Amino acid sequence: MKDHAGTISGLASWQARVSERIARLVAETGIGALALAIRRDGELIYGEGFDDDVSIDTLFPSCSAAKPITALLALRCVDDGLLALDRPITDYLPRLTSPPGGDVRRVTLRHLLSHHSGLSSDPDFAAIFFDDPTVALEWHVYDEIPRLAAIEPGAAPIYSNPGFNLAGYLAAEARRTDFATVVRDVVLEPLGMSRTTYDPESILAAEPLTTLPPDVERAAPIPYPAGGALTTARDMTRLGSSLAGAGPTIVGARSRALMQAVHVDARTRAPRWYGLGLSIGRDNEQYGGWQPLMHGGGGFGCGASLVVLPEQNIAAAVLFNHAAGYAVNLMDLLVDLIGRGDRAVEREPDVFFPGRYVGCIPSDGFPASLEVLEDGDQRFLSIDGAQALLTEISGSVFTTEEGTTIGFDGAGRFSMLDPYGIGLVSALPFERVS
Repeated sequence: MKDHAGTISGLASWQARVSERIARLVAETGIGALALAIRRDGELIYGEGFDDDVSIDTLFPSCSAAKPITALLALRCVDDGLLALDRPITDYLPRLTSPPGGDVRRVTLRHLLSHHSGLSSDPDFAAIFFDDPTVALEWHVYDEIPRLAAIEPGAAPIYSNPGFNLAGYLAAEARRTDFATVVRDVVLEPLGMSRTTYDPESILAAEPLTTLPPDVERAAPIPYPAGGALTTARDMTRLGSSLAGAGPTIVGARSRALMQAVHVDARTRAPRWYGLGLSIGRDNEQYGGWQPLMHGGGGFGCGASLVVLPEQNIAAAVLFNHAAGYAVNLMDLLVDLIGRGDRAVEREPDVFFPGRYVGCIPSDGFPASLEVLEDGDQRFLSIDGAQALLTEISGSVFTTEEGTTIGFDGAGRFSMLDPYGIGLVSALPFERVS
């Protein structure tokens, strides 16, 4: 394993390559605003904005890349004895009621932080989050979440913004204050994330948000724990450094290790594995022989990505306001910096269960049912009578030529269908019925 930036000249050469690569992408795609920051051993080794008046201190919507903030807050409550990971959340929120098909009496904080609560994801932001954020989160928890579709907790992974909103509300209630205040006091200020906020009035009152695309009308910071912060690339690398164990830490070593341990396998393309508030990269080739901790996000016409390499004490963050920003592959930039890792990934056993499956959660873009067929050594996915040949990606995940993936749990009860190719984020479970 060779560190390509082991000398001052090596680091400068790498910095120049990064700038050239990103500048070329911005020029070719028309990205309106992009900021990239990379930190190593707690020190900033790269930081640049790409567009007039954009820097690593320019505010962007965090989107879901801020989910680790909520996870840190909740786990700090666990460390302080205010919450327990595996205690039913109704012990703390007795007024909470169950959505159809769910059972909140069995949902735990661990379920919420690992997308294993059975709660489906929510529709677009309700207007109340912008119009009256002082009561929006409580309304969301007690009035909106009980009306969303759900399945039994722990049965199958479903990427759930309401689950993270519920975790953030739970943490705020445990400290007897509102979410924007408690996350500032417990996470943001101790990490030096001075520009990051969930407060709808603090920063936007003094500084208009110029990074929004022109067709987006409003994206004020809102008390939405699943991804409502305004943040900067510099601040996000401070968060990443803390997760890597470099610099200030919010939670103890045990809680940090729990965040980084696999709790859910979504049986999809990456991001496939999830810890507590973090995606975990385990594909040796895709991640250059390393096992990064990651979280991405998108919304309001903007996007964000955070990558952390704990073994190297490296954190990288990119924020942007154009879909082309997703082409910035932070792991490629880091492998250019430090070389390939040598982590081995074991071959997973073959898992394939033919049969008819019924969707657990109704959702646009997903069929109500599907069939998985096997004919000799060929396998097919059949939706509404249209068959597509399946090719194996790994032992339990298969893809069609169009990029739809389907994966199978080891028990043969569920398949995970991902028609959009965004891994856990865009996959839903289907239960085998025959």
